[in-house]
Amino acid sequence: MAERGGLVFMLIWLFGLWITTFLQAVGVRIEHMETAVQIATLCFWFSLVFCGILLSLNDLPRFWIVVYRASPLTYFIDGMVLASLANTHLECSNVQLLHINPPLVGLSNLTCAEYLRRFAQYTNRVLKNPAAMTDCLYCPVNETNILLRQLDLGTEYAWSNVGYITVYVLFNAFAIYFIYWLTRVPKS
Repeated sequence: MAERGGLVFMLIWLFGLWITTFLQAVGVRIEHMETAVQIATLCFWFSLVFCGILLSLNDLPRFWIVVYRASPLTYFIDGMVLASLANTHLECSNVQLLHINPPLVGLSNLTCAEYLRRFAQYTNRVLKNPAAMTDCLYCPVNETNILLRQLDLGTEYAWSNVGYITVYVLFNAFAIYFIYWLTRVPKS
């Protein structure tokens, strides 16, 4: 739990640094503060739309995958989701259970465990009533890592998101000074 707390702290702290350095990098050259705020807001919303919350990576058109990878919010959201949901056991509610009935012809007198043995071993999921002869209750998901992998979130990459956001912060800081030097420092 301490590692998760440290990861969330670092992500939130770096997000604050990223957003302030991003706004400064956008506004360092623009004379009118209102224009700078509008441009920065537009860029932020553009980053938010393609970070994977509204559309997953698999649902994006091929052209927009570059924007997904370039958005710092992608790494912020991925890190927060991994810190809060990774390596957690799930229990299916009654609504989420799949009801499977063994066929009556040819395989009679089989329990649910015998009928679904190979399938349950292959998928590593939970069979709720292994001794039953009918209405086998099967839970399709028993851990969050399965769901995270479907969203293209690998639990082994949680801390790399901190590194990516750090690179964005350093790039923005460099951009602030470079743009200021380029546009405001008199050249002799």
